[in-house]
Amino acid sequence: MKLISEIKDLTSETLPGSHITIHLAAQYLGIDENLIDKREFYHDYAKDNPQSKVRFGISAFPGSKIKLSKEKQTPQRYDGEWIVNMLKIIY
Repeated sequence: MKLISEIKDLTSETLPGSHITIHLAAQYLGIDENLIDKREFYHDYAKDNPQSKVRFGISAFPGSKIKLSKEKQTPQRYDGEWIVNMLKIIY
């Protein structure tokens, strides 16, 4: 599993097999992330959906020495291709 945390590392070639946050997927697609209800996204679209392959508890910024708020520290990460395709459909 590849974890991608920065937009500069995200391309159509690196999407397959990578796991990214909704924030990064929205940035990649040029979608205003304020349109996305990130708190409910998992329950609305990913829960009980094996394609979503959500990964919990993985630090948003691997190697970060500064402790961030819980929301920023351990976001939900999704299969890169799946989340990008879902956001294209929804938005």
